[in-house]
Amino acid sequence: MITIVFCVRKRPDMSMEEFRRFWWEEHGPYVKERAAILNMKRYVQMPRLLEEGFESVAAARGAPEPFDGIAQVSWESLDDLKATFTDPAARRAARELLEDERRFIDFTLSPIFFTEEMVVVGN
Repeated sequence: MITIVFCVRKRPDMSMEEFRRFWWEEHGPYVKERAAILNMKRYVQMPRLLEEGFESVAAARGAPEPFDGIAQVSWESLDDLKATFTDPAARRAARELLEDERRFIDFTLSPIFFTEEMVVVGN
């Protein structure tokens, strides 16, 4: 499994509530509509849990400010991912998603990287 991990920070002009609503209710369905064209195996949104007291865990470690969320997009294989780079419909869908992301993500503070899954425990 090949996965792109997006460490997401909201745009500074948005409240956390606006960001979460847009990500779940607008961007999520927008991704789902394009998933087959992009050969996606899986798309997961993981917004930061806003439970009071959890920030003390990070503070005890001297951790930096947390991201507003993490998103993961997975493909079954590297070949499936690479196919999206050459298919015109997939390239168009990827551009559309990028433009939609500009509406709620601060790209300058949101790292992105590719990973290869190595399961240690579980499925």
